[in-house]
Amino acid sequence: MLKDEFSTFHPLVNLFYFAIVLICAMLFMHPLYLLLALFCLCSYNYQLDKKGFWRKLRYLLPLIFFTAGLSMLFNHQGVTILGHFPSGNPLTLESIIYAFAAGLVLANLLIGFSSLIKVLTEEKIIYLCGRFSPALALVITMSLRFITKFQTELKQISQSRRIFGDDLKKGSLTKRLHAALNIFSVMISWALESSLDVADSMRSRGYGIGKRSSFALYRFERRDYWLLLWLFLLGLYLAVGIYFKAFSWHYFPKISAFSLNAYQASVFLAYLLIALTPIFCRLIYHYKPKSQNTMQKEP
Repeated sequence: MLKDEFSTFHPLVNLFYFAIVLICAMLFMHPLYLLLALFCLCSYNYQLDKKGFWRKLRYLLPLIFFTAGLSMLFNHQGVTILGHFPSGNPLTLESIIYAFAAGLVLANLLIGFSSLIKVLTEEKIIYLCGRFSPALALVITMSLRFITKFQTELKQISQSRRIFGDDLKKGSLTKRLHAALNIFSVMISWALESSLDVADSMRSRGYGIGKRSSFALYRFERRDYWLLLWLFLLGLYLAVGIYFKAFSWHYFPKISAFSLNAYQASVFLAYLLIALTPIFCRLIYHYKPKSQNTMQKEP
């Protein structure tokens, strides 16, 4: 299995990449952009964790349809009426397409943040935030660590509660809800107790008494400079395209007619090159002579 070369770059480069990708994922609703973003983000997430990606996909597709269905129930804008709900509200073609677009936005954000958590590790976050805001770095790293611990503890408690008949997968709906409440109660008690243990441990180690020192494990090398310059130039071109509304798209009251001129195509290409940068890094590493791979320093 090939390693992820992009993860070995300087944390500032990783942060700049995810900042561009995730900000774009939150801002744009153009259908071509949504499909390109979904392809690029899924490709990189699959590269990071093949087995975990298929597990995420199993929950991601139902989430998209659930989000789309929920949006259609409350959004009745549009001029192309396909039918009416029992309440009398219209079901429009525009609201259906907008609902699936909103589901794709949510999917892109979830996949993007899933990749970010794997690349920006706790050490990288402490390095990036530790100098100007040690408290923020501590809160972020503890939150990320708590998520992993919470998942592990939830799995163990769920397995142990089956002995007492609290099974989330068997029995009537009422019985499963009762089991879920019991497990939730145990998890809340565990979370509070764990927080107190961490607070006592930090107090006993003298946290907050004196000025904190910092130690950097990462060096900004020449390859980091060139990759950051690559992302900056493409990001600047992308920002100019955003200013001139290259990603502009309307769903209401009528869906925009699809048109793609040469300038818009170049802006989409710039985003595609940014989003696929981790894939390019992996391909370059893979096809690099073995002697250079072994001599390359990792942070």
